[in-house]
Amino acid sequence: MERTISRSSSRLSHLKSIMKLHDNHSAETTSMETTMVASPGLSYLMEVYVGTPPVKQMMYADMGSSVSWIQCLPCENCFHQALPIFNPYASASSQILLDSEHECMLLEDKRDLTKSNGVCNYAFGGNSYTRGVLYKETYTLGPTSITHVALGCGHNNVGQFEQQCTGIIGLADSPLSFIGQTDAFLHGRFTYCLVSDQFGSNPDARTSKISFGHSPEGTISTLLWKMQNKPNYYIILKSIIIGDTVIPMGGLSANFMLDTGSTLSYLPTKAYEILVYALIKRIGKRPLYVGNELCYKINTSIPIITLQFDNGPELVLSKKNTFIKYDENKVCLAIKPDDVLSILGNRAQIDFSIGIDIHRRMVSFDPTDCSTHVMP
Repeated sequence: MERTISRSSSRLSHLKSIMKLHDNHSAETTSMETTMVASPGLSYLMEVYVGTPPVKQMMYADMGSSVSWIQCLPCENCFHQALPIFNPYASASSQILLDSEHECMLLEDKRDLTKSNGVCNYAFGGNSYTRGVLYKETYTLGPTSITHVALGCGHNNVGQFEQQCTGIIGLADSPLSFIGQTDAFLHGRFTYCLVSDQFGSNPDARTSKISFGHSPEGTISTLLWKMQNKPNYYIILKSIIIGDTVIPMGGLSANFMLDTGSTLSYLPTKAYEILVYALIKRIGKRPLYVGNELCYKINTSIPIITLQFDNGPELVLSKKNTFIKYDENKVCLAIKPDDVLSILGNRAQIDFSIGIDIHRRMVSFDPTDCSTHVMP
C-alpha cells in the first residue's frame, strides 16, 4: 500500500477521520472460540474474520509469531491465495497507524525505517518475508468481535504458502501478538485441540478447535517457561523414554519449545541418534531406504515414546504423534535433528487438548479425540 498512502499528512488525517470503528463492547469479552483447519501441508489455518463488514481470513496459527498479518490490496508482490485479498479501504473499521504511535514502537526492529511516508511500515522475515503497513482492525471470532487490534497489511509477501492461507496470526507471548493485545479480557489463556488427520478415529477430520479466555485444565500439567527476550512457549523436558532406553536431556536442549507452526519436532543430534537407534531396535524390522528418513511400511507397529517433564508428569506419544504418513505405503519419523532449537511440533500435539495459561505459567495436556471434542 506504500504507493497509495505515500501522500500528504492532511490526506492521512482525512482517512483516519472517516474510518469508524465497530462498537462491540469488547472490554466485556471473557471468551472466544473459532476453528482451525488442517491444511494439506500439515499446518493449521485459523478462521478469523477481519474488518467491517467481516471478511473471512484463513491464517496460519503460529505460536512462534509475535505479529499477525494478512495480504492486502494493493499487492506489489503477493503469493496466490484462494480467498479474495483483503482491501482495507473497503472496511469501515480500518485505521492506519502512524509511525509515531505506540503500537508502531512495539515493532522495534521489525519497523521499516527505509520509508518516510508518516505511517507505520513494517518488514520482517528472511527468505520468507512480509512487508507492508500496520493497521488497527476489528477481529471477529465466532459470534464475538474485538476492536482496535493491530494487524499487518502485507503488500509484498514472499514464501512457501499454501493457497488456502491468507497470512499468519501470531499467538506468541508478546505485546503485538493476538494473545498480547487481548490480554486485558482474555487473560493470556487459550486451549486448542489439533485433529489427527492421518491416524485418528476419523481420518477425514480437518477441523480443530481453539478457545481463548478459558482457564485450561488437563490431566498432565507442567511449568511454562519464559526465556529472556523470547516470545515463545517453553517446557522443560527431563528425558525421553522408549522401552528400556532413557535419553536424558540437559542444558539448553531441555528447553522444549511448543510450536503449532512447525509440523515436525526437533531434538539435539545426539538425542535424536539415540532415539532412532532405540526405535529401530524396538521395532525389530529393517527400515525402508528413503534418503536420510527413518521410514517403515504403513502397517508397522510403532512403540510409544514418552516425554518426561522436569517436575514428573509424562506425556505419552503414539504412532500418530511421532510418524507421518507420506503415501499409502509408508510412514516416516516426524522428528529431526537440530542443535539450535528443540521443538515439540504440531504432529506431536495432535489429539491432546492443550491449555496455555501465561499468567499462571502453566501448560496442560489432556489426551482427547480432537475430531469429536467440543471445547467448553
